[in-house]
Amino acid sequence: MNPQVSNIAIMLVMSQVSRLLDLSDPKTLLIIRILYLSTNAIAFIIYQLTKKKIIKDNNLKIIKYIKPANSMMNEPEKLQIVTVRDYDLDQLQSSINSIYSSLAMMFVMHIVMKYNNPLFMQFIGPIKGALEDTLVRINLLGKEDDGKRPFKSQPLFGKIPTGPDMRTDKKSIELLEVAGNGGVKYE
Repeated sequence: MNPQVSNIAIMLVMSQVSRLLDLSDPKTLLIIRILYLSTNAIAFIIYQLTKKKIIKDNNLKIIKYIKPANSMMNEPEKLQIVTVRDYDLDQLQSSINSIYSSLAMMFVMHIVMKYNNPLFMQFIGPIKGALEDTLVRINLLGKEDDGKRPFKSQPLFGKIPTGPDMRTDKKSIELLEVAGNGGVKYE
C-alpha cells in the first residue's frame, strides 16, 4: 500500500479512536504524552542505527544526478557528484530533521495552543515513517539494495506526476558538465 494512503487511513482511524478518549483527564494526557515522546525516541534510535550501518559499510561509489531547479529561489538545475555514503547520510539527516520539526510543531500545538487531539493522532507516525524509509529498509530490515540513487518518491495517487524528479541519465549529466552548471563534489 502507498505510504501516503496508509497515513490517511491511520489518521481517520486515530481521529475516531480519539473521540472515545477523555483528553481532559490528566492521567490520560500523561500517557499520551509519554507514548508520543517514546515513539519519537524509537524512531530517532532507528535512524541512528541506520546511520551507524551506513558509516560502517562506507560505500564510496560515486553517483551523479541532476538536482531539479528551484523556481522559488531562481536557481538553475545543478549537477551533484557525491558518494553513495554521503548521499545516504544526507537523506537520513533530512529524515532526522523531520522528527525535530514534528516535535516543534507538536510542542506549539499542544503546549502553546492547548490542542490535545493531534498529540494522540500523531503518535504512530514517527515509527511508521522510520520503518517505511528506504534507507532503513535497506540497511536494517534487509531489503535488497539495487544501487539506484537518488531514490524516487512515490506519488500519492498512482502514476500522477508530483513534480520534477532528480535525473540520472548520461545525456543530461554530460550537457550540464559541458555547460559548467554544477560538478560540485561534496566531501
